[in-house]
Amino acid sequence: MTSLFKHTALAAMIGLSTPALASLAYVSNEKDNTLSVIDTESMEVVDTIEVGARPRGILLSKDYTKLYICASDDDTVQVLDLATRKIVDTLPSGEDPEQFSLHPNNKHLYIANEDDAIVTVVDVTNKD
Repeated sequence: MTSLFKHTALAAMIGLSTPALASLAYVSNEKDNTLSVIDTESMEVVDTIEVGARPRGILLSKDYTKLYICASDDDTVQVLDLATRKIVDTLPSGEDPEQFSLHPNNKHLYIANEDDAIVTVVDVTNKD
């Protein structure tokens, strides 16, 4: 079990959301620029998805259809479609995005940027 999580930075457990997602966990692996999809019942990695440079914070959208991923060394936030497990969009950010919060309206993303100590607010529908 330790080797499974050896190179992970952060994990987002998706539980009690939808039946299709209830037994999956998503883990950002900042050392190899991937995201691991883990079946929480078997504790097995069921998929590894290539993402941007040094993924850090990850966040589930309020409608459970997307996962936002801070690509810290790319200074962007990537959007993963959970149904297809493909990156479908890239949002702007400040320098070195680390963590974020999504407004309850599922429209505004508040991004904490480590290097310039500011918060970037992005409209996820307009990308500005």
